[in-house]
Order: sequence, then C-alpha cells, then structure tokens
Amino acid sequence: GGVLAQRYAEQRAARLSAVQNVAGGDDYYNAIKQGVRTFANEDYGAALKAGIDADAAKMLAPQIESLMRRPSIEQAKAVAKKLAAEQDIALDDFGALQGMDWLKKALDNKISAAASPVSGIGKAELRSLVQTKDDLMSVIEQIAPGYKAANDNFAAMSRQVNSMDVARDLLK
Repeated sequence: GGVLAQRYAEQRAARLSAVQNVAGGDDYYNAIKQGVRTFANEDYGAALKAGIDADAAKMLAPQIESLMRRPSIEQAKAVAKKLAAEQDIALDDFGALQGMDWLKKALDNKISAAASPVSGIGKAELRSLVQTKDDLMSVIEQIAPGYKAANDNFAAMSRQVNSMDVARDLLK
C-alpha cells in the first residue's frame, strides 16, 4: 500500500502541476486576454473599414433580403440600435457591414439570455435564433472577407484563453 499510495500522490501532484501550468498566473492570464481584445479590435476595425464586397453582396441579395425579413432580425434591429446608441453610434443602415455586425451582437444577446433555464423561451425558438445568427454570419463572411478573417483570427487567439479558463475552473 505504501508504494502505491506514494505513486498515486506523485501522479496527483503531477496532474495538479500540469493544470496549474495551463491555468497560468493572474497577470499572465489578464495579459493574454487583453492581447486578444486588442488584436480583435484591430482586426474587426479594419474589416468594418473595408466594408462589403459590392459584387458578392449583389450575388447574395436574395438571401440577404430574405434574412432581413425574418422576425428575429426585425426584433434584433431595435436591440442593435440600442446597443449601438450606448456607444454613441447612430445605426440606420442594416445593409452595411456595421449594421450587420450590430445585428449579430443583438442576436448573441438574445441567444445568451434564451439559453438560461428561466428565460421562458422554447427550444424551437432558441434553435431558430441560432440558425438565424448562423445564416447571418454566413452571409457576412461571404460579402466581407475581412470580417471572416477577423473571426478566424479571434477564434485562433481565443484557444489559449479558453484552455486557461477550463484549467482555472478545474482548479476551483
């Protein structure tokens, strides 16, 4: 028993050390998160400045028009205007990349709230919201290559933060 207990204690200590290494210290964790925010702001800012590829938007016009008529998009427009106004942005063109980006943020908020067990929203409505957001993202990424690149970069940069978050949760 003594040899096995010692071996178990060594393995436990090794696992704990590995998780602590992934979790990182608070300063390092905060620096990584700030770096992701900084680079994401730069990428999305450049994408918004570049705007939409007019030829791609013209080709996808029927899909965009259909998407913009969905009830969830209509509801998201009011939320998007409110969110943008909080940052002193007057939002009036949902056909522009900036407008679509705010619609995505409004849908994200609705989906986040709907995922709560006390939201009162049904599974079918939640699936519809997620599908609408996915469809919107597909359109945005096709008509704005810079936005797709920003999303891809953000996903890649977020992997380390996500790993650190999981490790930190394990340590709790």
